[in-house]
Amino acid sequence: MKKSTFAPEELADMAAADAEIEATFSLTNEDLQRSRELDREAELSRKDNKSRNVAEYKRAYREANREKVNAYQRAYSKANREKVNAYKRAYYEANREKINAYQRDYIKKRRAAAV
Repeated sequence: MKKSTFAPEELADMAAADAEIEATFSLTNEDLQRSRELDREAELSRKDNKSRNVAEYKRAYREANREKVNAYQRAYSKANREKVNAYKRAYYEANREKINAYQRDYIKKRRAAAV
């Protein structure tokens, strides 16, 4: 395990600052939407022109044909139920610790917020 480069007092101060930020932080839908737009723009800027054009075309198609894409995905999932379930089981087995840790943290945060 890597040794921390911070003193215990500094770690305590950082933890207190993080807790204060978490207690007062709220993300509006507009903030979330803008954040996703910035993420998409940053991801696109790292691609070459051909890849960028393909990604933009796919995004525009999905937005214009949302119902059609959703219907296709539902039909595929229904027609390939065993294959999809096998994929999900394999993913869960490969990432069990990560998933369980996320669920524990999520439940802990929800309980803390409810109090």
